[in-house]
Amino acid sequence: MRNPKEKVIVFFVGLTAIILLVEISLRILGFGYSKDAYYDTRLLLDDKQYTILCIGDSYTWGAGAPKDMSYPRQLEDLLNLALDDKRIKVINRGKPAQNTTQLIDEIQYDINAIRPNLIILMTGDANKWNFFGYQKYLKRKSLFSVLNDQIYRVRIFKLVKLLCFDIKTRSKSEIFIDNKIMKTTKIYKHSNKNNKSYYKGSVSRAKNYGISYNDTGWAYKNQGEYDKALMCFKEGLKANPADSRNYSAIGWIYIDQGEYDKALKWLKAGIKMNPVDTNGYNGIGRIYKDQGKYREAIEFFKNSEKFNPELKDFIKMFEAGENINVKIVDWVSDDIEKIIKICKENQVTIMLQDYPEHAEFSDVFKNIALKHSIFFVDNYQIFREMWNRGFNRNDYFVTDGHCNSKGYAIMARNLYDKIIVESIFNTDNHN
Repeated sequence: MRNPKEKVIVFFVGLTAIILLVEISLRILGFGYSKDAYYDTRLLLDDKQYTILCIGDSYTWGAGAPKDMSYPRQLEDLLNLALDDKRIKVINRGKPAQNTTQLIDEIQYDINAIRPNLIILMTGDANKWNFFGYQKYLKRKSLFSVLNDQIYRVRIFKLVKLLCFDIKTRSKSEIFIDNKIMKTTKIYKHSNKNNKSYYKGSVSRAKNYGISYNDTGWAYKNQGEYDKALMCFKEGLKANPADSRNYSAIGWIYIDQGEYDKALKWLKAGIKMNPVDTNGYNGIGRIYKDQGKYREAIEFFKNSEKFNPELKDFIKMFEAGENINVKIVDWVSDDIEKIIKICKENQVTIMLQDYPEHAEFSDVFKNIALKHSIFFVDNYQIFREMWNRGFNRNDYFVTDGHCNSKGYAIMARNLYDKIIVESIFNTDNHN
């Protein structure tokens, strides 16, 4: 008869064996199930269609050009003209001012809803002034977060966590997902309309609210037509003086034009009107960073923190002082590696590209692509070669540094060349 100590040993050995058996079984089942489960197919247009998802910030969204001339739209046209045997759909999920951490918060939903074959990623520029989420990134690097991430890889842990969900909570989530898919579909349909012609009609229908003036103004601003944009924003203030968005929008026009004193005046007026105006805080953060006024920035955001607790992200970033740019590059690099990891876990091919004109990211992005053996498009180098051959930069960019239609055409061609040369359509899983 076994003594108590032996019984305890036998019990734990048996329990360990059962856990390992269940874990292996779940992994085997999950491997076969993962390709079909968890995806919402309501946004899929055709099983035979090859879907490319472009994610990033305003450069992906298409600021500086008409909406139908963004690089995702031009890439789709190039591919469909060249490839008669395939139907290519390029979906643009670029969001102006979105930083890398905010992108991470949404990428899994986009993968689940759209189920892309290829993801094209260009992100990081907005991290230079949009610091929302910075502390979330820092916490993700902590020892506790790393351990939690490793524990979450265990299938049994995932199963137990799922079983603990309350039925009521799950039903609410389903309603939320349904509404979000409907909203996303509407946004995508809306984005294919010409910005100016669409919003001009809206202005005539809603003059008393100032909302459509703001939308039209941003459409003009994003295409470099600052005088028209400024006129729209000021008309919006006349129609609705309480709309803080027009104050911050005027501030951003002056930022683009380098008139920081005027910009601060308008941005602070907007924040006084609406203490949670994120666009206003982003603009003020951009100005203080560009001017190297780190102490002034910390003082301002500490005074404003009582209205918006998320401003702790700005305070933490400005505490880096002269090392702020190094911290930003580290943040962007870590988040991009996280995005790559998410894509690989979902068995989605990913292509990373750098910006046409941001030298601080070019080598960093290239090294990340090499480290993870993913496709990389070196826009920065290609545009440098164009300037060396005598091309005029002003023919390809608008005043605020975004590409115009011709600039996005170059980016689309760069991506097209990489896709064709690497035979990505015939690659099951490069990653």
